[in-house]
Parts: sequence; C-alpha cells; structure tokens
Amino acid sequence: PASGRDSGAAAPPRLHVNFLRARVAPRAMAPLRALLAWAALPGAVASDGCAAGGVCAADEAALLQNTARARAGALQAETTAAVATVEVSGLSEDLRRRNYQGREGLWCNGINAVGFDLAPKGGRGGYTVPSKEALRYFHDKGSNCFRVPITWERMQTYLGSDQAVPVGGFEETINYIVNTLGDYAIIDPHNNDDGLRYNGQDASRQDFVNLWKGIAKKWSGNPKIIFGLYNEPRYGYDNGRYGYFDPDALDFDGRMIELWRQWMQEAIDAVRRHSSNNIILVPGLHWTGSRDWSGAGWWGPSLDGVQRSGNTKLALLTDPANLIAYDVHQYMDGRFTGERVGCSGFDTSDFGGQGADWGLTQTIEWAKRYNKKLMMTEIGSWPANDGSDVRCQARMYDFLQRMQDSGVFIGYQVWQFGCPQCMADQ
Repeated sequence: PASGRDSGAAAPPRLHVNFLRARVAPRAMAPLRALLAWAALPGAVASDGCAAGGVCAADEAALLQNTARARAGALQAETTAAVATVEVSGLSEDLRRRNYQGREGLWCNGINAVGFDLAPKGGRGGYTVPSKEALRYFHDKGSNCFRVPITWERMQTYLGSDQAVPVGGFEETINYIVNTLGDYAIIDPHNNDDGLRYNGQDASRQDFVNLWKGIAKKWSGNPKIIFGLYNEPRYGYDNGRYGYFDPDALDFDGRMIELWRQWMQEAIDAVRRHSSNNIILVPGLHWTGSRDWSGAGWWGPSLDGVQRSGNTKLALLTDPANLIAYDVHQYMDGRFTGERVGCSGFDTSDFGGQGADWGLTQTIEWAKRYNKKLMMTEIGSWPANDGSDVRCQARMYDFLQRMQDSGVFIGYQVWQFGCPQCMADQ
C-alpha cells in the first residue's frame, strides 16, 4: 500500500477475513478463508513493531500530510489555460481498444508471499524465503495465485544489466509454486519506499526496460508465471529530473502519466520480444490505488471528456498478445495504507473525499468504459476490536462480491504472509 506507517501504532492483530458467505464462488473466496485460519496458527501473528533487520521504513506522516493538502487543493481547482488538452485523431477509439483476451472471471486468487522484499536496504542480503509449508497450506485451502515481491537489488546484480540474477531461494520458490503446486506465480519487483531506485540511485527508463528484458529471458514461455511490472511506482529518473514520478503531483498537463505510459509500453514490448504468453500487470501512478485510479476528481489531465483522468492514458497501451491487466491496490483504513485498524476507508478518506466503495465503482466503470481488465494485487483490512468488526466484515464481503460481479477483475491477492509483525507493506 501507499506508505505512511506510524511507528507508534499497534500492529494489527489479524486480517478482517472471517466474513465469507455463500454468494461469491467458493474457490474465489478460499484465500481469505485460509488467511483467517493461518492467523490462528502458532507464530502466525506477532506483536507491535517492525521485523528485525530494519524491515520497516521511517514514518512518512509528513508526506501524507502534503498529499492531503495537494488533494484538498485539487478538489477545489478549476480548469485553467494551463491544463493542456491535446486532441488526437482516433484517441477515443484507441483508449477503448481491448488489450486482454485471456481467461475471464475472478480466477487468479491468493496471497502475497513476502520475504524477498523485506529489509529492502539490505542489498542482496537480509531477506527471508517464504516457507514451502505456508505455500502448501494456502494452496490446500484454495489459493491458486501467489504474488512474490522481490527488491530490484535481489533480482539483478547491478543497475542497467539485462540479465536476471535473483538471490538464492527465489527461483526455487517460483518453481515450487508453478511446478510442484501447479499454481500461478506473480513476479513483482518491489522496492517498497525506495520506488524506482536501485541502491538509492534513481533508475532510468532504459534501466527499467533492461530489468524486464532479463526477467522475460529467464521466465518467458511459462503461462503460469505472471509479470507484475512494478509495485506502486514512484521516483526514478525522467524528463531531466531525479525522483521524477512524484506521488504528490497533480499532473494537470498529463506529462507525468504520458512518460509513465512510455515506460510501460517499452517494458511490454521488451517482454514480448522474449515471451508470447505471460500475462503482464500494469501499475499506475499515485500508489496504483483503486480509489484514485481514474483521477477521483483531483489528479491527472483532461482526457476523453474527463477533467481529472488519473491513469487513463495507460488505456492506450498495446500488446500483440493481448494479455494486459491493470494492477490496483486497496486497503480499508482511512489512509488506504493498511497501517490502521478499522474500516472507515470504505466510506471516506482521512484526507478528504470519497472512500474505497465509491472508488471501486469508479474503477469498475473505468474498466468497462475502456474495455480493460484489472487485478487487485494487494487488499486488506484489520479489525479494530471496538464493536465494528461484524460490520467491517460484511463491508469487505460486499466489496469482493462487487469485484466478482463486475466482470472486469480477473483476481486478487491478500496482503500478506511471511512477515507477521509487519504492518502493511514494508
């Protein structure tokens, strides 16, 4: 999730997942049932604080406060001459062109298997390997799609390389999921608070394309391996600037989302030169959040009749294999980060504006309008133990039911197992 953890907050004791009733397809709901049971196992839940070895980053409350101010200002902003609206012949048709012709329905459901992303400033050391016991447990309970985050430094030995040289245990984990369990594995470059940086250095577009050349060369051709292009992209080098992809940027002129579209298209093209049948998951800017995916009325350029269009430029992406889905995240606390207990975020944001339920409607409508598919690769909610749990469980159940009924989601992955003491995305 979007960062912004409060180091003084108590660690959530368990996930809000005991809300599963009959209407959603049983197989689709199995990962959530399994996580509830897993939380009751010895050692599955730990106490306050961050994992040893510096897993948790420093609190980013100041960043979130800046985001809140930016959002409040954006909601009041009027269209000005500074908002560039570029009319492109055939743009509306191009935005609506289908780029997914794979399996339909909510078919790829499971959980994030963390470990290779932990202690992100530890270089190629300091990580843990997800246990086969845990993977087997969730598989037996119905999970068929595991997302495996890994830092860039643990995937490549130096920035700019076009070879994938993952640290020990990673290939074995992917092989166990895909070959032994017969499930799907999502390879997820995931540098946590460092974003598009390698050992603190902002990566360029060519560095990013080379990363995907390496991954595609190593794992192409196996349709059970899914390529998640990047977790919650931010920073990186472009347009003559370091730290370019600013998660606070309003991007009214659309320059930032256009450059991100170019990064994504070039990565897709690089993958397809080596692979014809791997699904590719495309993340958006602004933490790739579901609530803010299509702009939420506060960020992005004017496009296709929408004043604040958010990530809509990404609908222009093309894929000769037509196996693209868009990667979204949603947590149900008021900050949408997974750092708080309770589920006030269903209705409202702590920063002002509508909540996750409203945002899901907007994101579903976006996907239907542009003929696109979605994958919810991070989702979670934690009980507050204040009498609200039953209501929160019912709200989460309805949220997942709407995802299934929409016809635009192809799967979801719960956050997470492997770091029980971690609050949210470490």
